[in-house]
Amino acid sequence: TTTNTPALSLDINARPAIKIQLNTGGGSFPWHYDNPGPPNLRALTCVVYMNPTWKGGDGGEIVLWPFLSKSTKVSPLHRRAV
Repeated sequence: TTTNTPALSLDINARPAIKIQLNTGGGSFPWHYDNPGPPNLRALTCVVYMNPTWKGGDGGEIVLWPFLSKSTKVSPLHRRAV
């Protein structure tokens, strides 16, 4: 069986880099790759939503657009990790 899934590994001796961002309205990111390739060593990206009062129409959705695939919009529901 052939698979196109890349091998994943984590260097447990590498110093982790953590970014924390708080958007209180109007924040956004431009289109980007989370790991554009060397020398970037990012192995994992995770977004955790902490907005208990979010409702449809508030905005804040994340759009995931895998290369050569259709986009997927994810609602920022409280305690959701993407």
